[in-house]
Amino acid sequence: MNKVFPSKADVVADVPDGASLAISGFGQLMIRTVATPPITDVIKALSDPVRWSIVTQMAATDELACTTLERTLSVTKSTISYHIKTLMHAHLIEVRKEGRYYFYTLRRDILAMVLHSVSEELGVAEDEIPRAADGA
Repeated sequence: MNKVFPSKADVVADVPDGASLAISGFGQLMIRTVATPPITDVIKALSDPVRWSIVTQMAATDELACTTLERTLSVTKSTISYHIKTLMHAHLIEVRKEGRYYFYTLRRDILAMVLHSVSEELGVAEDEIPRAADGA
């Protein structure tokens, strides 16, 4: 059985600015963002309740399947796709495609850099930030 792969032009059209394409050791296509996004882009991306739910689900695991989001979110597949694209453009997630399935990974490094930048720009020392109480 011959596999049909998308053309490079089709793939490149969906890659956000500041991102690159990579092929994993298993021949899987991955989109990796390399630039640190503006803080306001990240905050805007996180401000939507659906995107916040997606990010919190990703934070609970190493990799999240799109099919999981289809089960856990009460929105359409096209709405999920829109929100994923927004998170990808904010450099908050990586997308891996395996066959016809997509898998998402939270870019914890980008999130940490943005949180650090926010605290620095607002003059709040990271040790001054209150932590949530256990069990909260």
